[in-house]
Amino acid sequence: MNEHVFVEDCKINIFGDLEIKLSNGNIFEAIVDSSSGDECWRLFEKNSKEDHFVMKGNRLVYEYDEE
Repeated sequence: MNEHVFVEDCKINIFGDLEIKLSNGNIFEAIVDSSSGDECWRLFEKNSKEDHFVMKGNRLVYEYDEE
């Protein structure tokens, strides 16, 4: 059962590919396949308006809520 699975490690390589290692041994990978500036992936805390990371094409952006 995966009730208590948590992130052990998170890596972003020079191409913006994301690797998230989970405590149950699983690894989640997101491979960037765009350089157009479109959003490829986003890391944020659920139900939070805190600052977060967004991979857009070939650049990593730190976004925040301006409210």
